[in-house]
Amino acid sequence: MNEMFKGIPAQSGKVERFAEADFYDKRWEQEAEEAATFKRTVLRFVFNRNKNLEKFDPTRLPTAKEMREMAQTPDDFEFASALRDNEAFDKTRQKEFVDGERRVILEKLDAEYELWQEKLKPVIGNIKEAVKNPESGKRIMLVILGGGLKGPYSAAQVLGLHAAGVPPETFTDIIGISTGAPVASYYMAGPEQTAIGTSIYYEECTTKEFINLPRFWKVMDVARLTMDWMAKGPKKLDQEAVRNCGANLWYGVTRAIKRGEQPKEEFINAKEAKPGMLQAMRASASVPLVAGAVPPVNGIAYNDGAFDPLAIEEMINQFHPDTILILPNTPFDRLDTFQLSKTERYIGELANGLGAAGSLVSLAQLEKFMQIKEQMRKSIETIQKENNVNIGFLWPSDTGLDALKQNPLDMKEAVYRGVRDTVDAFGANQPDNIVLFETEKFKNRRRSPNRDEDESLRQAA
Repeated sequence: MNEMFKGIPAQSGKVERFAEADFYDKRWEQEAEEAATFKRTVLRFVFNRNKNLEKFDPTRLPTAKEMREMAQTPDDFEFASALRDNEAFDKTRQKEFVDGERRVILEKLDAEYELWQEKLKPVIGNIKEAVKNPESGKRIMLVILGGGLKGPYSAAQVLGLHAAGVPPETFTDIIGISTGAPVASYYMAGPEQTAIGTSIYYEECTTKEFINLPRFWKVMDVARLTMDWMAKGPKKLDQEAVRNCGANLWYGVTRAIKRGEQPKEEFINAKEAKPGMLQAMRASASVPLVAGAVPPVNGIAYNDGAFDPLAIEEMINQFHPDTILILPNTPFDRLDTFQLSKTERYIGELANGLGAAGSLVSLAQLEKFMQIKEQMRKSIETIQKENNVNIGFLWPSDTGLDALKQNPLDMKEAVYRGVRDTVDAFGANQPDNIVLFETEKFKNRRRSPNRDEDESLRQAA
């Protein structure tokens, strides 16, 4: 496979290919420089704060304001070597990061991950069989969950499905929930459209036009996303191609509720939604008080579908699949995972987002996270047995994406890694080169446009 998607517009004026190798060269160069600058700044601060003290205190680190006020000269780092060799500093870092009990829990978590991978194997096997024999009669469902700006995880995976030779027609039903709604739609419109739709995350979605933290009445402009960028121009969704696709397309939404009521997941037929597909997509991705008012769809007021993000029993009862592939938009070792079900029979409320399992969270949090993942797996096993259905999760590699984090480099890395991971999972040949759709306007963007606001919020916290 010499090119990933030959139908992407070739280099001409506004649009050009983005070389995978060049991306990583630039990425690591920038990260190395930022890491070195941060390290030098911290070392200088710690030394200056401790040089007049009898006892060295390595835990005294600078605030963001203090770091900005510091000038950097070669003389500032005169004692950096001695500082790095300080025994107290070494012992403190060792105590923080090399904890025996933590290591044991993380090893158990690795073993739990392998059990999840075993559940994925028959799902992938059924999908590959359906690709070879479209008349096999298998009812395979693809479910793409929400996650805000973690959407590049699943966008990369559906790009990987195309690269692995798994067209959307392989699936009987495709369900997109919240940010999964546009991912599902562009996937169904074809490989070129999938690449174009993916670029919206690391281009338009990294602008203040989309997320503006001080714009508290509409922090996330989902209307601009769906009714402008996806409705017209170079990234317009080919709705006709979506409707002509052999798979059914459904958007997960939550019916607007009154205070005290439990949210209820519903699935809108995106191809037949009134007043249109993009309006239904907007409803699925609009969080109340964050995305502004949402016009009704099919005469009913709906909100973001991720309030009950994995209503798996409802999906099985409505669509009767024999195989389900779930793209969770969350890496396995992240603590900001989702709820499997709202019923106590399967699992209860899960912990709120706390970052990666390997980060400096408490042992109690790690242990709880381990128990949650184990409980989720056992719950899915129960559902599988009761409904005679195979369920598999294709977990993405963690590149640091967050629901509101607008780092285009993190997003592009998620795409590159996600495509290759998915191709590997399906045992297909890797493409010689992965090309990303990129416009000249956003070519050299590397940082979040809300960086100053992000820093202000951290200082306020």
